[in-house]
Amino acid sequence: MAQTFTTRLFDALADEGAGFECDGVRLSFAELGRRATEIAAGLAAAGVSRGDCVASIAASSLDLLAANFAVYSLGGIYVPINTRYRSGEVAHILDHSGAVTAFVDELGAEVLAESGVPMYRTFAVHDPPR
Repeated sequence: MAQTFTTRLFDALADEGAGFECDGVRLSFAELGRRATEIAAGLAAAGVSRGDCVASIAASSLDLLAANFAVYSLGGIYVPINTRYRSGEVAHILDHSGAVTAFVDELGAEVLAESGVPMYRTFAVHDPPR
């Protein structure tokens, strides 16, 4: 149901022009929808499914927004983690959330490695699975 709703939402807003802007980059609702669909397919191929928690430890970006919608469209649970948290706090959140994978940027990857929490797969937020 989540995937159907997300697809219908982006289809309905496709003619609205630029829907989002971050760091000087503009993205229409249609483009965001396409990115989210591609990322969702990549996550599904990597084994992420309904009910799985997917963390993010990365600065805000349009790619991260698309990843958020991708997780939602699969019926997953998006677990954003503050980029200012250090390894102990990140480990606590990951342990308690049961996240199976994470989207990370360079700093997020370092903090995740320091946390010692094993992830079966991580994705660079600026190179998400497709």
